[in-house]
Amino acid sequence: MLPFLISLGFSILYVSMQTVSIWAGDSGKLVAAAYTWSIAHPPGYPFYMLLGGILTHTVPFHTVAWRMGLLSSLSMALSVYILWKTIFFITKSKMSASIGSILYGLLYPVWLYAMVPEVFGLFSLFSLLIVYVFLRYVETKKRQWFFLLAFLSGLSLTHHHLIILLLLSIGITLFFQKKSLVLSLKPYVLTILALFFFGFSFYLYAPIVSSRYPPFDWEHPASPIGFFRLITRASFGTFKASYGTGQSFLDRGLNLLTFFQYTLKDLGIISIGLFFIGLYGLGKKKRFIFFFFSVYVTLLLFFFFYAGFPVNSDFSLGTIERFFIVPYQTIALLTGVGVWCVLSFLKTLWKNHTPELHVPFWIIQVLIVSVAGTFFIRQFRINYPKLILLTNDRTLEKLADDIFTSVPQGGILNLQDDTSAFAVDYSYYVLKKRQDIRYMSFPMLQFSYYPSWMRHNFPDVRIPETPTKLVYKEYLQKFLRANYPDRPLLSERVDVSVPEHWVPRGLLVMYYPTLSDIPDRGQILEKNVALWQRFQDPFQGSLGTYKHLMMTDVLRYYADKRLTLAQAFLLYGKMDQAEREMNEAIRLYPNRSEVYFPFINLLVEQKKCEEAYEMAQKAERHIMQTKDVVGLYHALYEKCRALQDRLRLQEEAYQDFMRKFSKPIE
Repeated sequence: MLPFLISLGFSILYVSMQTVSIWAGDSGKLVAAAYTWSIAHPPGYPFYMLLGGILTHTVPFHTVAWRMGLLSSLSMALSVYILWKTIFFITKSKMSASIGSILYGLLYPVWLYAMVPEVFGLFSLFSLLIVYVFLRYVETKKRQWFFLLAFLSGLSLTHHHLIILLLLSIGITLFFQKKSLVLSLKPYVLTILALFFFGFSFYLYAPIVSSRYPPFDWEHPASPIGFFRLITRASFGTFKASYGTGQSFLDRGLNLLTFFQYTLKDLGIISIGLFFIGLYGLGKKKRFIFFFFSVYVTLLLFFFFYAGFPVNSDFSLGTIERFFIVPYQTIALLTGVGVWCVLSFLKTLWKNHTPELHVPFWIIQVLIVSVAGTFFIRQFRINYPKLILLTNDRTLEKLADDIFTSVPQGGILNLQDDTSAFAVDYSYYVLKKRQDIRYMSFPMLQFSYYPSWMRHNFPDVRIPETPTKLVYKEYLQKFLRANYPDRPLLSERVDVSVPEHWVPRGLLVMYYPTLSDIPDRGQILEKNVALWQRFQDPFQGSLGTYKHLMMTDVLRYYADKRLTLAQAFLLYGKMDQAEREMNEAIRLYPNRSEVYFPFINLLVEQKKCEEAYEMAQKAERHIMQTKDVVGLYHALYEKCRALQDRLRLQEEAYQDFMRKFSKPIE
């Protein structure tokens, strides 16, 4: 009854706080893909897509994003239940199980991803279910538990590939600790394989829905090659954040450092101490379980090292933070075990020294519960105010609205930035906004299946036929020329592959093949000013009160577009307007070095060296990377002679930095 009540409490908490709209990151694309019976980005999450499609089309109330969020809230609440059962199975202590499970449920990333439509709630549930079933099998030696483990293993791999680390930990543990138990399963190998592949068969959802060219058709798994690429995450790199990120040893080491820093921040020193006590206690009393969790923790740490998440921005930190949820399970579990070890030690102490100790042992138990309760209340008071802000937040929907506002009637829209693209995915395919737009991805034209996808979904868009296969740059140029001027062509950044002209239009840039096609500069600037007056101020939503890491990318996005407009004003000699836009970019996202360089250059050109120096000092307070700070001061040193004496130390720091990390300066 107790684990049920705790899980019920978390169900009520999570469901009542579910977001009515999408969250930053992958949320918008995941909801849109599930709602349209499509395939999300690799590895495709077919089981999650299937469940999400059923939920979003059968639950008769609330928004589509909220319905999809039920997979997060209910899965995470069930995770708390399974965690309680697992700790109790190891310790036979209700107090230890309750403390460990409540600790997990109140952790910031766990609570956050219980509120938003994302894959990590179900991932959390699968991980804990597999651990629990595995421990039950080893304890009872009943093959039915292993049969269930085989099925869950196959099914969980259709959701998230990091489960492989857990399955590998189980395999290593059985091989080195329970080899005879493995050999006893030899007569049932075919049954085990059949159950595994039955669970894994949910991956067939991907090629089935792909065969009809759905709105989201990553890798086109209807083809054998596409199916293989989807399963192996070939476009991203298996177990890596993405290609080209975190390749250096230092970058990967920073991933581990980030994990340790966040673990200390989220769990606190007492929980970390209890974690190590729990691990030590298992080593003394339950060697098999100790071995299993030691292997699992080691593999999880290796993952953070190997994956190579970049940690150079708030958004990057928010990306890696999501993956802390599973290691936090193990830490919370072993924290519960640590409580049990402490209780066992104190109980033995009280039993052996009863005449000298005049305090009943139940008072000690009450004291431990009081300390835990105080910690939980503190966690609730810290996390609830900043998480409740997200419940009715529609910042991402408004971003999509502003992008749509930037597109003329009937335009072809290309987006490549995750934050903007996933917001538009939801608004375009779920909310059905701006259906006159033809929404696509230029880089996807490199893939052989994409022209067929375009013809199927947007038959009124011209797809050029070529007698021979062209490189991407040439084919994109043909595509743009084939559709101009019948349809306006817009992207969110200048495509360097196309040597023609891209002119700012709101949050986007608009394509023109020749200079003579570009409207009058005054008309361009006037149109942009009018569009920006209609856009949201992103600080009006939850970001105005608290900056959740992944949500801050919205601020980065608007700041970048302000800079694009500022550069247009600079190009046309409108210095005052350019300065105004740069100030707005700094207000939105002061932690980005790119917003300061053009502003300081502008001030220097206007002979405002003192103001430029003040701006460089402001940048130094916000920018974390040394190379950016010394680079700003170096630019100022070279261009403002009056400041050279004041900047001599900064210039020496720049020269030292360049000698260490770049080519020798001549």
